[in-house]
Amino acid sequence: MRPLALIALTLALALAAGADKVVMKDGRTYEGVVLEENDKVVKLKTSRATLTLPRDQVASIEKTAGGTARVEREERMEALSPDKPVAYLELAEWLTGPGKDALEIETLKRLCNAASKLDRSLACRAQKVLAAAHDARGERAEACKAWLRAACADPEDAEAKEKAAAGKKEIDAATIADMKELLTAVDLVIAQKWKDAAIALRKTQSHLWADHVLDYTRMSIKELASDAQRRVVCDVCKGKGDEPCQKCGAKGLITCKTCEGKGRKSGVIGKGGKDPTFAEYVCRSCHGMGSTLCVECGAQRDVKIMSLDSKGQTVTQIHTEAGKERNALLKVVSLDTYKVLKSEAPLLNISPEAVSVGGLKLCATCHGVKYDPPATWPDYEGLKRYKAALEDRISGKTPIGEVLADGSYFDAVVIEQGCMRYSGGKWSE
Repeated sequence: MRPLALIALTLALALAAGADKVVMKDGRTYEGVVLEENDKVVKLKTSRATLTLPRDQVASIEKTAGGTARVEREERMEALSPDKPVAYLELAEWLTGPGKDALEIETLKRLCNAASKLDRSLACRAQKVLAAAHDARGERAEACKAWLRAACADPEDAEAKEKAAAGKKEIDAATIADMKELLTAVDLVIAQKWKDAAIALRKTQSHLWADHVLDYTRMSIKELASDAQRRVVCDVCKGKGDEPCQKCGAKGLITCKTCEGKGRKSGVIGKGGKDPTFAEYVCRSCHGMGSTLCVECGAQRDVKIMSLDSKGQTVTQIHTEAGKERNALLKVVSLDTYKVLKSEAPLLNISPEAVSVGGLKLCATCHGVKYDPPATWPDYEGLKRYKAALEDRISGKTPIGEVLADGSYFDAVVIEQGCMRYSGGKWSE
């Protein structure tokens, strides 16, 4: 195996790489890995799904270096099978090699932990790869945990044993620092300083030992933060939980830059000198609506589609949401010909109605929590016991506790539900 220092270096370089970019004619942009490209479709693997995009609707494709390697990655991931554990580890090592594309750490975590669970003899080697990956990303706590799992898998491995011992000290130090901040937050709750408590609790909800609060009281740190915030009238939103969206000026709409809000092209003359049809003059960026819904505040509105067939005018109404407007239209009409899909009737107009949802977004100061003082109080006695437990561990009176459960040579949380197979961009059982 390559030296771990080399793995960390090559991984750090890989993380700086970019993704392929596909720009559509309507202005949308997707980033990911181009798996296939022909005169009909472009298949793009994004972080969420594999998209099949019509080639005639693609304006441009910008490919980054390493595209061939990324296609190979997808092929190797599709071929993974639980009866061949070493393939998961070999793919993880390959992904951290020189010249590969940007690495998704979640993918590497799944590969290394799957290999570890399926074959314990591979666990030490797999956790070392994972530790190097976390180190390259500056994620020391996660790297230390991987070293501890490596040492658990093979107690005789000198490197793992040394790194695990150092990692335990690091994690203990980080845990004590987190405990001190948790202690401050708990003190603020007990003192009923709700505004400061809400801020401190939100900051500490992901801290080490934060989840232990449930051993002493009926509420998690996150729930305590919400409880505290509900008792405070936010200075920004005045307790409403939301505030005007700055991106759209509280309108829920973004004016189309292509047509400047007119919904149509300028200076278009119809065939034979006649008045242009809707398909001829419509702005293909906003599809005649003059605006798009603001994604920032999740705006929504209804849209009326008017068409003309042999029986006369027909009006179809659809509901659209920000970021999904085009898909909603595509269920009814062709945006290439601007005709109704079922009847081939030409469109006369696409007319948006007033925004029904939007213009407001969750207040960033109070995180959308409205002023609504709870009728009951937090479990102060339980919080005092939690506080005492924190103080005992900070002072050294009581051991901090094990970082990992005994015998943990893989991270069970990462591969819970046994999702070991990869197909179509998704992991499944």
